[in-house]
Amino acid sequence: MARTGFHLSMGGGQEKAVCYASDAGCSTVQIFTHSPRSFSFSPLDVEKTRKLVSMWKEHSIGPIYSHCNYLINLASPDSKQFYGSVATVKKELEYARAFGCDYFVLHVGKHKDSGAQAGMERIAKGINSIKDTIKATKVMILLETVAGQGTEIGQKFEELGALIEMFDKDIQEYIGICLDTCHIFAAGYDIRTKESVEKVIGNIESTFGTKRIRLIHVNDSKGDLGDNLDRHEHLGKGKIGLAGLKAFLTHPKIKDIPMVLETPVDEDIDQVKDLKVLNGFFA
Repeated sequence: MARTGFHLSMGGGQEKAVCYASDAGCSTVQIFTHSPRSFSFSPLDVEKTRKLVSMWKEHSIGPIYSHCNYLINLASPDSKQFYGSVATVKKELEYARAFGCDYFVLHVGKHKDSGAQAGMERIAKGINSIKDTIKATKVMILLETVAGQGTEIGQKFEELGALIEMFDKDIQEYIGICLDTCHIFAAGYDIRTKESVEKVIGNIESTFGTKRIRLIHVNDSKGDLGDNLDRHEHLGKGKIGLAGLKAFLTHPKIKDIPMVLETPVDEDIDQVKDLKVLNGFFA
């Protein structure tokens, strides 16, 4: 069975957060290492981060995933935003390592009507320029699948496969995929039945391959198939449904990949409920 968990808020303090995740039954989690809506970073507290890494191990939670800042856009044609994003990704990797994360989930970017190819070239340029940091931290960058809103890059698996090939060969081992069930459904990949799941798995294998997937964001979808709406829903309450999610997540080529919930959180119990549903797929 895959290791499962949810996006964990660290706002109430790291000790409280780790204990909450452990008590909820998480065996893996995703976190922000700093404010997700700022390019600013507080200085690292070495003693504090060492204690956090120790707590992950003590509670047998791992791997730990760091999620990117929402302001990052490596595909931007605006020089200030592009170079600011590159610098932020570099910093994010350093913080991810300090927080005990082996993976960094990256929103690939929006080309802002400059064209997908030009946007992809900028993304590759940005990532290739920080290869020394990638190698030093040994944090794998996971390109997240997207719903396809606006000028987002990565709506189609073929696009992500082509982008991966644009990264330098010596950092290929540090590039992976984070697949989001809501996003791929919104992008037009039908995962509601066993038959349609087989087609999607086949599409993945013919592009970047399931072996590249190192994390699955598990979410139902408020929107319909192919409507490009990035709106997450509780498991079983959206348009994908429990049968589809189970068929996809328990597929032999998917079932052992770590899974993290990003479902809505109105109350803490919401995450616990969805985690029980997710784990029930494997019972």
